[in-house]
Parts: sequence; structure tokens; C-alpha cells
Amino acid sequence: MSNESSFSVTRHHFPEGVVEYIEKLSHELPWFYSMDCAYGAEAKEKGLPMHPYFSHTFLENNTVGPFFNKMPWNEIGKFIGLPNNKMIRAHNTLQYPRPEVKDVPHNAHTDQGFPHIVGLYYPNDSDGDTFFFDDDLKVIHKEPVERGKMIVFDGKWQHSSSSPTKNVRFSLNINYEPSPRTSNS
Repeated sequence: MSNESSFSVTRHHFPEGVVEYIEKLSHELPWFYSMDCAYGAEAKEKGLPMHPYFSHTFLENNTVGPFFNKMPWNEIGKFIGLPNNKMIRAHNTLQYPRPEVKDVPHNAHTDQGFPHIVGLYYPNDSDGDTFFFDDDLKVIHKEPVERGKMIVFDGKWQHSSSSPTKNVRFSLNINYEPSPRTSNS
């Protein structure tokens, strides 16, 4: 059961050189449109509101994208204390300003259907908080966007982005296996 009293998030701030590099790279990536930032085209089929966005996938289903090697993955893992945890999925998101839906959480979701750790990094200054929910989908925490900050949390928590109002909102989402790899794994 996921309730407010057991929720926790850790915050990490990256060195300025890394922050600048990731922000610059985020502006240079090729982006692909999706109908909804949590469920894609399935959101419409489920009767959920649509929250369109753009995405760039670095890693998914053990397939590495063409820009994978441009991101400082090893440094990121070290900065957040997960240097030996295997990455399961990594993608960057771009949400454009939608002031008409200010402070409205997008569709609540978990990134995976199995235990995992989520690292969510904010490459640029923007608004559009990240919302966290309990099992009854009540908001239990709002995390503001802050350039250079990465939050890490247990992937069991339903969460959602929200639309920015003033600037595009980039976020780098990385899913990790919960247990560190050993030299034999």
C-alpha cells in the first residue's frame, strides 16, 4: 500500500558543467510527438484527458537509441548514489507551455509494472510541478521544477507531470533496477 507517511524523495543537484551540458543537449535532440505523456494513444482509449508532449528515447526494452552515448550516464548514477544499478529505461521529455491547464496534474501512472527506482532530472528552469499520489489518487506531494535538480524515488509511487506555463519543460526520466549489479551480473 502506498500512503503518504511512507513517501520519500531524495534531491540531488548536479555540478554546473554537467547541468549546462544536459540542457544544451536537450535543445539539440530530435523529438517525437506523443498524444499523452503517460499513456500515449491508450489514454484516449481509456477515456482519459490527453496531455500531449514530445519525447526522445535513449534506452527502452534493451534497445539503445542513437544519442545514448551523448548523455553522461555513469556520472549521473554516481551523483545520485546508484552507480551500479542497471538502467531499464531512459527518455527525455519536452512539454510546451499550456497556461490554460496550469497546476492540473497529468494522468497519474507508474513507469513500470515491476519494482524499480525512478530518477527524474530537470535540465532547465520552468514551471510545471511533478505530482505524487497515494493509492486513492490524492495528491500527497508536489515537486517544483528546478534546473539541475534530480529527484529519486521508489517507482511504486504514482506520479505525473503538469504543463508549464512560461517556458518549455524538459525532464530526463531514468528507471533503474532496485538492486545494484555485482561483478557477476
